[in-house]
Amino acid sequence: MLWEEATRTDRVTAVYTRRERRTRKVGQPSLGFPEAVADLRAYTGEHVLIGYVDDRPQNGFYFQIFLDPEATQVIACLGVRPTARVGRAF
Repeated sequence: MLWEEATRTDRVTAVYTRRERRTRKVGQPSLGFPEAVADLRAYTGEHVLIGYVDDRPQNGFYFQIFLDPEATQVIACLGVRPTARVGRAF
């Protein structure tokens, strides 16, 4: 699934910086979260598109994908798995 409207990169970076800290603090399993935050910080574009792939119904991960506004380049990607302590993806 891909959101149709682009979002400001600085807002997305701030939100996912906080989410990464929280995920680490509660011990929620994740893949590539610190790298994704670093990639968002390094990205020089003003906007990103946000999408996701949800494999939680099969006991998998929820993947968040960040693309350039034209949806031609992946900027960052991360995955989180819900735990008993954390009922949501984030």
